[in-house]
Amino acid sequence: MSQSSEYHPIPLSAAPAYTGPERRSQGVLHQLARQFDAACTGAVDSLQVAAALESGGITDRIARDEYGFPDVFSLAEELYRIVPRRLKIGEARCGPGDRWRTLRELVHGPLFVLPALTYPAISLTLGDQGLRMGLVLSTAVGWAWGLAVSWLAYRLIGRGLREEAARLLSRLSLLGVLAVALLALPLTHLLGVGTQTVLLATGQMAYQMAASVLLIYGLEAWLLAGLLPGMLVNGWYLLAGLPAGGRDLALGATLGTLGLVLVVAAYALAKTPRSSTYQPTFGLRDFRAALPFLLYGSLSAALVLSGTTRFMFSGLDRSLSLLPLVLCMGVLEWQARRFRERSVEVLRRTRRMAEFVLGERRVLLGTMGASFLAMALVSGGMAWGLERMGQLTPEGLTLLAAHLNLSGAFFINFLLLARGRTAWVLLSVGSALLLYGSLVWFFPPALGYLLSTTLLLGAVVWGLFASLGEVAQYR
Repeated sequence: MSQSSEYHPIPLSAAPAYTGPERRSQGVLHQLARQFDAACTGAVDSLQVAAALESGGITDRIARDEYGFPDVFSLAEELYRIVPRRLKIGEARCGPGDRWRTLRELVHGPLFVLPALTYPAISLTLGDQGLRMGLVLSTAVGWAWGLAVSWLAYRLIGRGLREEAARLLSRLSLLGVLAVALLALPLTHLLGVGTQTVLLATGQMAYQMAASVLLIYGLEAWLLAGLLPGMLVNGWYLLAGLPAGGRDLALGATLGTLGLVLVVAAYALAKTPRSSTYQPTFGLRDFRAALPFLLYGSLSAALVLSGTTRFMFSGLDRSLSLLPLVLCMGVLEWQARRFRERSVEVLRRTRRMAEFVLGERRVLLGTMGASFLAMALVSGGMAWGLERMGQLTPEGLTLLAAHLNLSGAFFINFLLLARGRTAWVLLSVGSALLLYGSLVWFFPPALGYLLSTTLLLGAVVWGLFASLGEVAQYR
């Protein structure tokens, strides 16, 4: 780009405030261009615009029904054509925003783990069975419900409907918390645990939905700040030897943490700009589109919980076997995004299909290898530490291997879902769940879990390799 054609914004102090009527075009295409201004003005080509539209929730159906284009890529090409560029090519790549996005993705795993540091006092209050029931119920419902609600919210935000997204998050989050409370009440009577378990399950579900809101809004730092009081006080309580006089203080700190996170999430939703002419746009068709994600979350939670719940309090190595997978979830998110970006680069610099297929497979091996390496390092480090403590058993080692399989399966599922291979993902996870239910009758549970996750990994790898080389994914 020549020096004379570079974009030089007028300093804010020198720009007089305009108070007249709106002069910008109100056409739906120009409004969309303003919503994705950073992507459109900084893109090297239309493929980058398409990637931004897809990550923002714009699908082929939305492109067709709301903007009159046959697919997202045609819509991206038109946006790239009509929006002037403002950045040099070198500036459009890997800037501070990309590094910040990577950091945010990487901390998601630790943020999923940190709430466990607020449980010591709760565990002593409820006992093993009450704690197990409360955590399993809230995790199962929260996993499935949170995934579907997040997908719907991102879809609305991608359309520029932030107010509707905030309203939807508020209502569906409350509905999810109410559902857990209603499910927990009869379960406490059936299992003979105290009614305090209802409070645990409900509070845990409320925390999960509030945390989802903060992650959607990119407020990971706020979530960490809200967790700190409960983590610090319960950490002291644990290191001090669980003194009887400190239990009430630790419980109070945990409740305070829940309150802080809920207040911050409510504030984030309340600060969303409101319009006096608000009109909801979501219909039954949009909610039906979220059902596959609800089902995927349900099946994934059922597989993981059925394989690990029985070991929750059976030994240190078995109780912690899921920890490496949770810690590395942010790495999986990051590598899934890198796969998409690098595949686009491969397509841009190749001219023959064979070269593209080979390049895309190399990208897959690199990103999947990085995911496996991170998971293997965390699992290996934990296994080494447990071995030094004399706490590592063959059963615990088997569970660690099963969760290494799951890390690969979840990484590939990210890619398959983005490619629209939802049916294959659901079939694979459902089959693994059914296989595990059958194998536990003939094999030790840990071995059956390992065999089931091995099948799942093989199935999704096959499904992904079958879709590699489809240029339409990156047009």
